[in-house]
Amino acid sequence: MVGIPEVAWNIMGSVWVLTGQVHCKPDTALPLLMQALVIYTWVAIGLIIIGILLLFDPMKRPSRQGLVESGSLGSHYIQLWEKRCRFLCCVRSADENSSEAFKNVADVFASLFEDSDLVASDLAAALVLLRLKRKHEERQEESFRKTNLHMPICRSSTASIGALQDEGGLPHQQSPRPEWMKVGSAHHFMKFALASYGWPWFVYGRFCQACCSLWSHLHCCTCCRAAPNYVMQDNCCLCHTAALRAITGLTEENITYITFHNKIYEVPFFVAIDDETQNVVVAIRGTLSLHDAITDLNAQCTNVCIEGLPESCLAHKGMVQAARFVLRRLDETRALAEAFAARSGYGLVITGHSLGAGTAVVLASLMRPQYPNLKCFAFSPPGGLCSKEFALATQNFVMSVVVGDDLVPRLSMNSLHDLRHKIMCVLDTCRQPKYRVLAQGCWYMLFGISASSLDSASSVESPSQDRPLLDSTANSYTYESLEDVQVTFSEDGTHRPQVPRHTEIPLYPPGRILYCFPKLPEDERLDGSTGEWEFTWGEMKGFSQILISPFMLRHHLPQIVLAALEDAAVQASDPS
Repeated sequence: MVGIPEVAWNIMGSVWVLTGQVHCKPDTALPLLMQALVIYTWVAIGLIIIGILLLFDPMKRPSRQGLVESGSLGSHYIQLWEKRCRFLCCVRSADENSSEAFKNVADVFASLFEDSDLVASDLAAALVLLRLKRKHEERQEESFRKTNLHMPICRSSTASIGALQDEGGLPHQQSPRPEWMKVGSAHHFMKFALASYGWPWFVYGRFCQACCSLWSHLHCCTCCRAAPNYVMQDNCCLCHTAALRAITGLTEENITYITFHNKIYEVPFFVAIDDETQNVVVAIRGTLSLHDAITDLNAQCTNVCIEGLPESCLAHKGMVQAARFVLRRLDETRALAEAFAARSGYGLVITGHSLGAGTAVVLASLMRPQYPNLKCFAFSPPGGLCSKEFALATQNFVMSVVVGDDLVPRLSMNSLHDLRHKIMCVLDTCRQPKYRVLAQGCWYMLFGISASSLDSASSVESPSQDRPLLDSTANSYTYESLEDVQVTFSEDGTHRPQVPRHTEIPLYPPGRILYCFPKLPEDERLDGSTGEWEFTWGEMKGFSQILISPFMLRHHLPQIVLAALEDAAVQASDPS
C-alpha cells in the first residue's frame, strides 16, 4: 500500500517530463537529466516488484513439528519456490524435463529456506561476520606457521577454517597415483575445456586481441551458404567454432563434431583429434545459460548403475542426465567412431570445466567398460558430485583440479546446510547492530580489513548479552556445541533432532585432486592479481566447507584455472 502513491507520483512525473509539459532551457542538460531520473526510477520500481514476487512469503509459517506430524513437510514451500524459479527463468512450458527439473530445484531451495526467516540484509551481515572470522583464523594460522617452518602452507584450503577433517576409515589413495596424472597434461587439456565455451570466455578481458585472433577463423554469412557438416547450431559467423580453433590450434580436419544445442539436461560439447598427445578428446561445456543453471541446481542424488562400479554409487542427478544425453548423441552421430577410424590406436580423453567437469566424470564412468584406458580431466568439478563409493572408484581414471578458494568444488547440499547453520550462529551471537556490520562490510570492500577489525572478530563466537541480530526463535534447530553445527560429512546424526533433507548421503569431488593455491597471501597480492601459484595433491574431504572469500567466484573462472595450471606446470617441469 505504501508503494502505490510512489507509483502514482512517478506516472505523473513521467507524463510531465516525457510529453514536454515541463519546459526547461533548451541549452542545458536538465531535460536529459530529468528523463534519465524518470527511467532510473521505473527500473528501481521494477526491481522492487520482482524482488517482492521472488522473496515475499504469503503463507503463515507453521512450526516444523506441525509439518512433520501432518506429513506435508515443505510441500507448500516447494510449490512456492517452483513458481519463483519459473518466474525468474521466464519459463511457462510444461514438458516433462522442465517440470521435473523445476520441481527438483524448488525442493533444493525449500530445504534450505523453509525453516528460516532471513532477509537479504541478514545474509549480507552474516557473510561479513564469517569473512572476518576466517580472516582472523588465517592470521593465527600464518603466525603459527612462521614459528613452525615445517608446517605446510594451507592458506586457501579448508584448513583455513579448521584442521582438515580426519579421514577415519576412508581408504583414500591406497593405490599409487597413475603416471599420466601430471600438471602439464592437465594444463594442455584445460585448453580444450576452455574452448568448449566458445567465444564469450575467449573475448573476456581481452576483447581487441581476441577479435583479431578470431578474424582468421570466422566463416561469415553461413546462413546464406552451407556450414561445415560437423558444426551444429553455431551462429551465422561460426564464432564459437572460431574461438575453439583459436584456443586449441586445431584444424578443420581435426574436429569431428561440434554441437551448441543447449536445453535443460542437454549440454554443448565437441569431439576433436589431438595429434600432439595422440588422443581423441571429448570436451563438455560448463555453465553458460539458465538451462545449464537449472541442470546444476538439480542436486539430488540418483543411482548410477555402471558395470565395474559398486552398486551403491550415487551422483548428482542433473549431471547424470546430462552425461546420458552426451552418450546418446555420441552414439547417434558416430562421432567417436569416425575419430578412431581416422586415428587408430589413439586414446580417449574426456574433459570439462564446472558443469562440464561433473558431466565428464559421469560420462567417463559410463564409457569405461567400452574404453577401459580412457582418462578424464575434471577442472573445478562440483563438490556435490559423487558418493563416497563412486568417488573412490574414479581415482584411477579421473584427475580433478581445484584452484584457490573456488566455491564450486566445495558446493554441495551438506556444505550449504553447514553454511546455513554458521550464518544462524554468527547472527545469533553478534553484539553489533546490523547497520554497523553492513557499513563495516562496505568499508572492508573499499579499504581492506584492518588488524583492529581482526582482533574484534573473535567476539563473533562469544555469546551476546545484548539483543542478537537474529531472533533465536527463527532457528528451530538446536545444537549442543559448535561440532553439531558442522553437518558436513557427519556420519552420525544423533546429535541433531532432525537431519536436513538431501544431506543424508554426503557427496564428494571425484578422482585424485590437484589443488593449486596462490603463493602470496591475499594482502600481498597487488590489484587483485593472483601472483604465482603452488600446487599439492589434496584430499576429497579437504573441500567440505564453503570459504567466504573475495576470490571464491574469481578462482572458478576458466581463465584463472588455465593460468594457475600454466604456472604450476612451469614449476613442475623445473628440476630445481
